[in-house]
Amino acid sequence: AAQLNVAVESGAPVTLQVIGGAGQVGYGGAALPMRVRARLLDAFGNPVPGAWVSFVPDHGGRLDGMPSGGGITDADGVREAEVWTLGPQLGVQE
Repeated sequence: AAQLNVAVESGAPVTLQVIGGAGQVGYGGAALPMRVRARLLDAFGNPVPGAWVSFVPDHGGRLDGMPSGGGITDADGVREAEVWTLGPQLGVQE
């Protein structure tokens, strides 16, 4: 199963909620079929818009189309990764 580490830069307490693309299985060096989507929530469960979220694949994986690996959450607190290509190593990639 493929997983992805996410770094959040925000002053408010937040909870990360993966809302799409978790638990995918793929071949080393191949792109996953679904994009990973995450929602940021504040301490009260409200979406956190405008927060910088970085998706950082490990084991040689990469995110095509995202040179910085991240971006700003939308009005619903959601950030979607670009196409995630798995690294060449076998096993769980996060």
